[in-house]
Amino acid sequence: MVANTFDVTKEIPNTTPQQVNEDYSATNGQTIVYSNYTMSVSREGTSNNYYPRYTFTSSGAGTTVIFESLLSSASYQVRYSTNGGTSWTIPTNQVVTTPSNNRRLISFDPVTIYTESGGITIKVSQLFRDSRNDRSLSDIQSRSYANGNVSGTAIPPTIIISKTSDKSVVQLRHASAPGYTPVNASDINFTKNIFTLQTQMDQCIRLMLK
Repeated sequence: MVANTFDVTKEIPNTTPQQVNEDYSATNGQTIVYSNYTMSVSREGTSNNYYPRYTFTSSGAGTTVIFESLLSSASYQVRYSTNGGTSWTIPTNQVVTTPSNNRRLISFDPVTIYTESGGITIKVSQLFRDSRNDRSLSDIQSRSYANGNVSGTAIPPTIIISKTSDKSVVQLRHASAPGYTPVNASDINFTKNIFTLQTQMDQCIRLMLK
């Protein structure tokens, strides 16, 4: 038997700002929540001295910011650049922990990579990586991620509206009624292409199938 009900989903533009304060964890190719920034991971260095680079790129307004975790440093030192690597800044208060075997989590004072007056602020405060220096690109990409926070006023790009409809039900509205009344199709006689209601409804001005 064919089901009468079906779901309809629609996306509409959103113009309602909302206050946000949300932590995020971004893996390779993932978009930062409430923003047009995407984080990608690449492999830098030479054979047996590889390390991950975390690149934050905006599809709109916003500077590209690069983070690196250098294995050659005993502390797995993190550095970042806002000019493509021409110059580097060392985040303060770096702490290295070992969440699991061959893994390192480097925490540091939050670094702001994007801020907008009256909008959102994006910060990065942790980098996760494999501790070994001989990993393949795919290994590095799958084992590296960045943690941070998004706060401020955000406008999500779309609102998703979902509704379940029934093909066996029509909506009828009386001229003086504020809205539509659902009527089962089985209560309608189809005679010479004229709708005759078996229910007590007169002066219907519109028939809308949903």
